[in-house]
Amino acid sequence: MIPKVVFNGKQTELSFDKIKEQVDTHGSFSGSIEAGNTMFLFNNVKPSHFDYYVDTFNTQIKNQPETEVTFDIRTNVIETVSL
Repeated sequence: MIPKVVFNGKQTELSFDKIKEQVDTHGSFSGSIEAGNTMFLFNNVKPSHFDYYVDTFNTQIKNQPETEVTFDIRTNVIETVSL
């Protein structure tokens, strides 16, 4: 199964290095890693821990090769909506 990476609500082909740059800019990140019956949730994580979650994502891909694994990453930035 092909792993899926979602960044700020949109599926992306960005490298983890590029995503990490954005996370560093915004100061923290939240999200989830979903793999079959396994789910990891994280909230308000410091950028210095980003590599831990990338490693967890890659481990799930290796451990569950027949299952779609999704890494959903959101920077903790306030989005402005115009009325």
